[in-house]
Amino acid sequence: MSSLRILILYIILIIRIIDNKNIYFTQSTYDIWCQENILSNSLFLYPNRIRAGIYHTSNIKSVVYDLIDDNNNNHNGLFYVKTKRIADFYFFILNITRPFDINREYQDIYVLHIQANIITTNGNSTEEAKIYLHVADSNDNDGVFDMDIYEKNFTEPLELQQSLIDFHASDADEIQYAQILYELSSTFNDTFSLHPYTGELYLISNNNLKSIYEFDIYVYDRHRNYFLNNNIKT
Repeated sequence: MSSLRILILYIILIIRIIDNKNIYFTQSTYDIWCQENILSNSLFLYPNRIRAGIYHTSNIKSVVYDLIDDNNNNHNGLFYVKTKRIADFYFFILNITRPFDINREYQDIYVLHIQANIITTNGNSTEEAKIYLHVADSNDNDGVFDMDIYEKNFTEPLELQQSLIDFHASDADEIQYAQILYELSSTFNDTFSLHPYTGELYLISNNNLKSIYEFDIYVYDRHRNYFLNNNIKT
């Protein structure tokens, strides 16, 4: 009987020591992802599946999270954080006050500092962690030509399949969202050919060539199929 009492006292002592330890976030830094021009806070992604926040212990009365600014990371009220307790865990929920201000082309990562204000049976304490909010690309930009007007003069006779002009446009999106196509207005398809991927203009027929040609070149996003008119003069 005495050995059983000693064992029970030993277990209770261990539990009390664990409960009185310092309280920490599950991680010192969190990597969170969201889409640019986000419409809903539910679109935040926590890729490593680790709970974001602090576990509840028997000596915790409450936990409230706040974002704190420093001299290098003042986001002018763009974000705020809420506290939500579910079972044995205090989650922090990150929110965006102005969703359309989140644009990857302007800023692709935000560094936030979060503070937990903890009330325990032994007094009050605070803990801090860092959030890296990564902004993922969305297909929200169109192709834009480098120049509004292209003009080129030729003093020598033109040869068939000769490269005449290299048109160039760019898209501020990333990877597949930055892929664009070029298209020549149908008026001169019998005389000129435009490479759809490179923007190179070629001569395919020299019958009855005029002294001057003026026509439109179109550039559009391969995924959005949205045309932009650009006046081209040759």
